[in-house]
Amino acid sequence: LAKASEQLVTAMELLIREPFPPSAQRSEQIRMINHDLKTAMRDYRLWVVEQTATGSLDTPQAIRRMDTMRWLRRIGYHVWRISFHMTDADVRAELRSARAASAVGTTSDRPVPEDKA
Repeated sequence: LAKASEQLVTAMELLIREPFPPSAQRSEQIRMINHDLKTAMRDYRLWVVEQTATGSLDTPQAIRRMDTMRWLRRIGYHVWRISFHMTDADVRAELRSARAASAVGTTSDRPVPEDKA
């Protein structure tokens, strides 16, 4: 949880310290932090289940830990979406094109957002 919290703080600092609108590079950094939080949540979920199964964590502790991790992940997602929508529309189109081109022929769980503007 501490590492996820630190990653979330880093994403928020990247967003607020950049002049408006955020650069493509900054938005991409925040997107990668969001992806790392998503991956960490999967690993953490497995760890919590294992610890609960062995009796190292009781059920209420496991639920609190998972609720906390879900909250951190959810906030990370929102920080990324904020940065994406604050980024200039032309830059957003470039980001989507670059990610789509790099994803051709690969399986990736990284989201490629559509611009609704």
